Amino acid sequence: RSLPTNIRWLAIINLKNGIDKYWKKTAQYPIHIKEKELIRPRLLDYFDEQNPQIAVQYCVTISRIARWEFPRVWPEFIDVLMAHIGEIISNSNSSAASQHQTMEHNALYTLHLFIKSLCQRTLTAERQAFKRLAPMVFRALAP
Repeated sequence: RSLPTNIRWLAIINLKNGIDKYWKKTAQYPIHIKEKELIRPRLLDYFDEQNPQIAVQYCVTISRIARWEFPRVWPEFIDVLMAHIGEIISNSNSSAASQHQTMEHNALYTLHLFIKSLCQRTLTAERQAFKRLAPMVFRALAP
């Protein structure tokens, strides 16, 4: 975060484009499974991004990875994301209201993009995952 905004923005756009091009195992030069295992746990750690352009690209990157990985390779994605959202919402009464609002917005936007991509799925396993997801989302967002 110490780098200039333009450099950070270019970096996240390159990451997003690289994910589109190399994340699938059918790509010419795919990202190795071990590298993916290192990337996945870190994805949900940067919801506190203040810059809107960077935050949008970051949310799109997470949702695209989840689109390819959920539910077969990364079945715990939705549980981890909903846990992050629940934690952010429960901690929203603290003094850093602006940061919590940013984190909440970014996490919910990621959820929105993920649900939007999941709605378009036609495979049975993915439809079942969507059916499992719906009650969980409503319980978390409308207690």
